[in-house]
Amino acid sequence: MSVLRWLTNECRIGCPHPPGTARPKAQQDWVTIDEVPMLIGDDPVDRTIVGCPMYGVGITPCSTTLRLFPAGPVGQGQSVFLTVDRIPACLETVEGFTDGTPQGTYHYELKMSEAGQDFVRVSS
Repeated sequence: MSVLRWLTNECRIGCPHPPGTARPKAQQDWVTIDEVPMLIGDDPVDRTIVGCPMYGVGITPCSTTLRLFPAGPVGQGQSVFLTVDRIPACLETVEGFTDGTPQGTYHYELKMSEAGQDFVRVSS
């Protein structure tokens, strides 16, 4: 059994090239953890990544988070049990591709174990 943290609007996600990070934007604000909105659905998707150092001739740095990897009925890092207004909650296993080149190579994930909170967890 694994124990996963729920993500909040204060989490840090980003590309695999430090210090490239992105900030999500919660689409809801009525379910909170320590007064910070919890992330749901596609909140980690289509977010600006800043600080990706990968650039050069024929290389485009990671600048945006793209859709979540598929993981059965929900995306990678989305809960199949916990929903907010029927939209899956986001967990610390969230992961998807970035728009960096070469395409389909780089992916984003929770960075530096920062879920935005460290006391609300779910067992799977």
